[in-house]
Amino acid sequence: METESRHAPWELWLSTALPLPYFGTGALVAALILGLQLGYHALLGYPIWLDATERPAAPIRSTIVMAALIGYVLAAFWTTRDAIFRELAAYAGEREDAAPLPDFTFGIETMTASRKVGAASVAVLLLTAGGVPWLVVPDWDPAPGATGAFASIALFAWLVGRFATFTLVAASEAAGPRAPDIQVDLLDLAPLARFGRIGLRLSLGWIGGISIFVLLSFLFPFFGEGGGALFGLLVPAFGATLVLATLALVIPVRGVRNRIRQAKQAALAELRSGIREARDAAVKGDLRVQGHLSDLLAYRAYVESLREWPFDTSTLVRFALYTLIPVGSWLGGALVERVVDAALG
Repeated sequence: METESRHAPWELWLSTALPLPYFGTGALVAALILGLQLGYHALLGYPIWLDATERPAAPIRSTIVMAALIGYVLAAFWTTRDAIFRELAAYAGEREDAAPLPDFTFGIETMTASRKVGAASVAVLLLTAGGVPWLVVPDWDPAPGATGAFASIALFAWLVGRFATFTLVAASEAAGPRAPDIQVDLLDLAPLARFGRIGLRLSLGWIGGISIFVLLSFLFPFFGEGGGALFGLLVPAFGATLVLATLALVIPVRGVRNRIRQAKQAALAELRSGIREARDAAVKGDLRVQGHLSDLLAYRAYVESLREWPFDTSTLVRFALYTLIPVGSWLGGALVERVVDAALG
C-alpha cells in the first residue's frame, strides 16, 4: 500500500529558524512587518503621527494590529502543535500504544485546500475593506501609505484561512489512523479525556486571536471614529471564530465518541445475554445465580449511564470561560480607550 505523501507548511520551518521561544519568534515577525511599514511610510515622506492627538496614521494603526495578530497566529500555531503532541504522547504512554504523530504534516489535498481557503480569505477581506473606510482619514490621501498596510492585512487573511484549514484537519487526525490506537475501557474512560483537551487547545488559539483583535482595535483604531463599522465587523468575526472554536473542540472527540458508543453497545449485548441466562436460572430456583444477576443488572445500569462524549468537567467549564474572554477584551478595550482619550484631551 502506497504511503500518502505528507508536506509541512512553510510556517513550521519558521518556528525553528531562530533559537527563540515561539512567542519571541512571533514578536520578531510582528516587529519586522511593522518596521517595513514604518520604513515605507518614511520613504514616501508621509508622517507617522497624523494629528494633534498624536495617534499613529491610519496605515500605521492597521499595520500595528495586523502585525501583532500575525505574530500571535504563528506562535499560537506552533504552541498548539506542541500541546497536541504532549497530549498524544501522554496517552500513548499510559496505554502503551503506538508512538504519537512524528510531525505536523498534511496531505497534498489539505495543502492545496489551505491555499485556496487562504486566497478566498484575502479576497473576502479586501472586498470588505473596499466598502469600509478602514484607512481613510479626513484631509489626507492615504492611498500610497496604505499599500503596505493592505499587504499586512492580506498576509493576515491568508494565514487565517490556512490555519483554519489546518486546525480542522489536525482536529480530525488527532483521533485518526496516525494517532495512537484508541482503547476503550468502560471502567476507566478518564484517559480519553485527553482528546477533549486537544480540542480545547485548538479552540483556545482562535478565541485568543479574536480577543487580541478586539483589544488592539480599540487601542489602535484603524476605523478612525467609525465605532459602528468596528461593531459591524467584530460581531460576524466573533461568530465565525466561535463556530470554528466549537468545531475544533468537538471534532477530535467525535471518533472517540463512536468508539465509546460501540463499546457500550457490545457490552450491553453481552449483558443482555448473561442477564437472560441468570434470570432463567433464578426462576428455576437456582439460588447460586441470584447475586450474579444483581451484579449484572447493576453493571448494565452503570454502562447505560456512561457519557459517550469524553469531556471531563474541567474541559467544558474552561471552554465556557474561554468564550467570555472576547467580551472582556471588548469591555477592557473600551475602558482603556476612554482613559487614553481623556489623557490626550
